[in-house]
Amino acid sequence: MKKSVWLAILLIVLGCGTVVLALAMKDFDFTALEGKTYETRSYEITDAFAGVVIEANTADVRVVPTDAAVATVTCREEKNLKHTVTVSENKLLIQLDDTRKWYEHIVFFSFGGPEVTVALPRVAFEALLIENDTGDIEILRDLSFKELYISTSTGDVACHAAVTDTARIETDTGDIEMKNTTLGALWVTGNTGEITLEDVSVVGRAEITVDTGDVQLSSLTCHTLVVKSDTGDVELDRVLAADTLSLESDTGDVELKRCDAAVIVIKTDTGDVEGTVCTDKHFVASSNTGDVRVPQYTTGGPCTITTDTGDIELSVVKN
Repeated sequence: MKKSVWLAILLIVLGCGTVVLALAMKDFDFTALEGKTYETRSYEITDAFAGVVIEANTADVRVVPTDAAVATVTCREEKNLKHTVTVSENKLLIQLDDTRKWYEHIVFFSFGGPEVTVALPRVAFEALLIENDTGDIEILRDLSFKELYISTSTGDVACHAAVTDTARIETDTGDIEMKNTTLGALWVTGNTGEITLEDVSVVGRAEITVDTGDVQLSSLTCHTLVVKSDTGDVELDRVLAADTLSLESDTGDVELKRCDAAVIVIKTDTGDVEGTVCTDKHFVASSNTGDVRVPQYTTGGPCTITTDTGDIELSVVKN
């Protein structure tokens, strides 16, 4: 074996040994290798407020209920990347104050990060607005807001709070999850992340728009549901719309399991359409090159399915 190969192996062994030694000196605390120092600060909010505004960046944001009479904000943050916490114009404001030097923005790896936890009393608030970049966002149950707006880039969003008016959630690559909640109206926009709704009741309109991310909806009730997808699959399980169910996909497949609406409209390009509905429908289905198998009922609400090359197979299951 050539000397250069032996030298390369020796360097690798020495490098691994150095890493293990460094970890041992830090009691195998991986976060210590980042070279960052974190500190935790807590704030008790004694001033009254009706809305909450959180403007973060990389911090994970958690909004949780508390039995206490006042709200508290707990921030785990870097020395030069702190959050200011104030009450102004009837709003609780949590904003990032970034005083880092340019070279402090360079990060080669990270084993942890900043966190912001907001504990709110179990009363109804006017609004919750969260703007984030890479941090995850989690809103727990037993919280209620009139309006909800969440915007993030790569961070995931998990929302279980009730919203009496409109909930709007926008992400790029992050996943969106909503479970066990009631909403007045819902607008969701995503790109590559998955959209998951389970045991959700929407009084009015629910509209979901994604690019390549999959959409999975189960035990959902609403007045009107509109789903628009490009390449992502759309899967609906026990979804009931009082008025209209409109599903549109390009190359993604569409699957229904015991779903229903007064009017059903499904349109795809190459995606297949299959599944079951709960009541008789007047099916009008067409595909340029795909197979079509639907019941030949003449009564019931309209169910129109159109594809280009996709197959269509729907049936009625009443029990």
